[in-house]
Amino acid sequence: MTRSLLLAAALAAFMTLPGCKKEIVCPTGESTCGGACLDLSVDSANCGACAHACAGGMVCKAGACECPTGQSLCGGACVDLATSAAHCGACGNACATGSVCGTGGGVTACVLDCPAGTTACGTSCVRMDTDRLHCGACDRPCVNGESCLTGHCSSLQVACFASDEVRAVEPLEPATGSAPRAAGDGPIALATLGGDVWAAASLSGSLSRLPVGLAAAPTEYILHGNDFEYLTAHDGRVLIANAGAGTVVIVDPATGAVAGEIPVGASAGENIKGIAFATSLGGGERAFISLQGDAVTGNPALGQKVAVLDATGLGTCGLAGSPLPCLGAPTFIDLSAGGDAPGLAFPGRSVSLYGKVYVVLANLRKHTDPSSWSFGAWVIPAGPGKLAVVDPAGPVVSYFSLTAACENPGGIALRGTTLWVACAASGASGLAEVDLSGDTPSLVAIHATPVMAPGNVAFCGSRGFVTDQYSGDVYPFDAMNFSSSPPAATTVCPPSGGWAWAADVACATRP
Repeated sequence: MTRSLLLAAALAAFMTLPGCKKEIVCPTGESTCGGACLDLSVDSANCGACAHACAGGMVCKAGACECPTGQSLCGGACVDLATSAAHCGACGNACATGSVCGTGGGVTACVLDCPAGTTACGTSCVRMDTDRLHCGACDRPCVNGESCLTGHCSSLQVACFASDEVRAVEPLEPATGSAPRAAGDGPIALATLGGDVWAAASLSGSLSRLPVGLAAAPTEYILHGNDFEYLTAHDGRVLIANAGAGTVVIVDPATGAVAGEIPVGASAGENIKGIAFATSLGGGERAFISLQGDAVTGNPALGQKVAVLDATGLGTCGLAGSPLPCLGAPTFIDLSAGGDAPGLAFPGRSVSLYGKVYVVLANLRKHTDPSSWSFGAWVIPAGPGKLAVVDPAGPVVSYFSLTAACENPGGIALRGTTLWVACAASGASGLAEVDLSGDTPSLVAIHATPVMAPGNVAFCGSRGFVTDQYSGDVYPFDAMNFSSSPPAATTVCPPSGGWAWAADVACATRP
């Protein structure tokens, strides 16, 4: 039993004593309502006070009921003055029977036919790709915590490690979110699959299913994991890096049950940090699993490699008659050449594109001051961070320098053929924009960001988001025009016990 489980058992026994009442301790900024911790600043059912529900299509912003951005309050209900036939251009300005309300060329008016680029929904002319009230279809509204992006109601999901919850915020307005949902003890990694968001909790060793429909309650599956660190979904299965045990746990999302657990590497010290999939020329799919190694001891025999496993049976893992194990026996690709002596190469997150696998490498050496070893001795850059480019056909590995402005790369995300890498450097931090459309990577730019230590990266359309490893902040950026990105990050995760950490981000689209 882990220390956290022992503590939980002790507390449970204590609470059964006569005269004892359970004391609920909520994260900073949350309040107790009906025995649950709620954020009254964003909860539309409890806005500003318990049981104070927003009405008329209003949402909860900063503890007050307001209309969503782009809508106005007319007669007690939120309407879009650009499309509402009852309030066309202004409250009370109703269109005559047979006409519709449309906006074209910046002018809103009652017209007989909808302007080009818009669609008639009743008596409104709407852009279904962006309209919150008619997102992708007539009368399909987005709710608090969602934005309408390319005709889909989408939310940015943020794992808040310290407060043990996942929060959904609107991609187009990150300061506006929905009520947080519990996700185990220390949610650290997120993945999406179908109509669900999945959250792996490091301290409780559990996996939570959070339906993309934000009003639905989550379900937690206790898997008794030992230091969950990474999560992904592929071929209808959820895969968890159980770093403390040196295994990959495969979960059947239909039941939340473990369908298989695959040992990877020589020991738990191999430290699994990323999983990517690529298809070989022969058509077989393989999993590429980053084994980072031990940054505390710096043992060169641990990590510094990628484990390659046959993944052709992953989709049927756990089904009756499916052969075990679900992944084949590992072979290994050595990445130690990516480190600059006396540093070591520490592989992390990975992605695949056009059959190649790209793995970020932290290029680190040992700190000479033992007083700085609280979180590991191997923390000082030995040279620039790198991308290991793995061509599975050989396999052949090449290394691409991210320059000294990206000494310690972390999270990565693909948007089209452009790779975005979270970078830390001495006295600075940023995002590396790397073009992967050619035969070799090409560094476009390293963009400065206002977060102390960029962590994980995700995209909702052209909107990019990167977490701060030292706070509960998330920085939104414009991948199409980075110079138009906001000057500051948005605080999403509240502090709990005096600290906060936005551990991971993922974009979810409601079916």
